[in-house]
Amino acid sequence: MDLDSLRERKKLLKMTTYDLAALADLPVSTVSKIMTGETKNPSFVTIEKLDRTLWQEELKFRLRDYIRALDEYMNN
Repeated sequence: MDLDSLRERKKLLKMTTYDLAALADLPVSTVSKIMTGETKNPSFVTIEKLDRTLWQEELKFRLRDYIRALDEYMNN
């Protein structure tokens, strides 16, 4: 997983570092250092946790959009 991709996905979801850390069950300082580039080679397990958490949040985002569109369709 590319770290730049993780940063971009976090940004697109408008997530804070604190939110991402809490959802991924990681220390805020660890996530912060990864997102700022201070940690150059984070562990694979940490990256996988962040990736999985962002993936789950992306799915929730898509589902909310789908439900909103379906609701608009049904009410028109």
